[in-house]
Amino acid sequence: MPARESSVIAAIRREAKKHQPRLVLRKKHGTAFGYAADPDLYGVYEGRSWVFEAKREDEKPSALQLVRLQEWAAAGALAGWGGLKQFREMLGLDCTDK
Repeated sequence: MPARESSVIAAIRREAKKHQPRLVLRKKHGTAFGYAADPDLYGVYEGRSWVFEAKREDEKPSALQLVRLQEWAAAGALAGWGGLKQFREMLGLDCTDK
């Protein structure tokens, strides 16, 4: 059985704590004032903005989620999707546990 998306986000949060204060992570919470399909996570790593859509191994982003990621990337942010491995790769984090 694949991990739940919340498990993926929890793993990414644990990873982010290892890299504080150089890495700031926030979880987007949907509201009536937000944009549909905005990425789940956003933050800054060593001065560079990033966004990330957390997905289980058996999931892919919707077409609108991909558009939102492309919007962020076009504005200069790092943008990616997937699980912990893809999050680490996007930011260039050391993939060994500390």
